[in-house]
Amino acid sequence: MLTCAVAADPELLVLDEPTTGLDPLVRRQFLEAVIGTFQDRNPQAKTILVSTHLISEFEGIIDDFTVMAKGRAVITSDADSARQRFCRLRGWFEQTPPLQVPVSTITPPKTEGRLLELVVAEIFVCAA
Repeated sequence: MLTCAVAADPELLVLDEPTTGLDPLVRRQFLEAVIGTFQDRNPQAKTILVSTHLISEFEGIIDDFTVMAKGRAVITSDADSARQRFCRLRGWFEQTPPLQVPVSTITPPKTEGRLLELVVAEIFVCAA
C-alpha cells in the first residue's frame, strides 16, 4: 500500500505508525528510504504527516513536529529548537514512583512499573 501511495506522487503523504511490526534494525533504513524517495521528486511541494509514539525514530529526518496529549497540541516546534528547549528525563525508583512531580512538565508524566518519565522545558540542563 505504501508503494502505491508514493507512486501516485501526492503532495501530502500521511503515515500512521509506519514502523509498527518492523524489525528495530531496519526501521531507520525504511524511514529514510520512504521519506527520501518521496521528497526527492520535489521537496518544496511535498509534505509528510507522520503519527507516531516513537519520535526518536525520526531524529534527523523531520523538520517540524507537534506533540499531542489528550487530543491537544502541547508543543509545536521545529526539530532543532525543540532539541535545545526540551528533554526527556527518566528515573527508576526502588518502589512505585510518586504520583505527583514537583516540576512543570510538557506532557503528563508517564509511569510504568518503577519507571517515571518526564518531558521538561529549558529550566533544566539537559544532556544528550
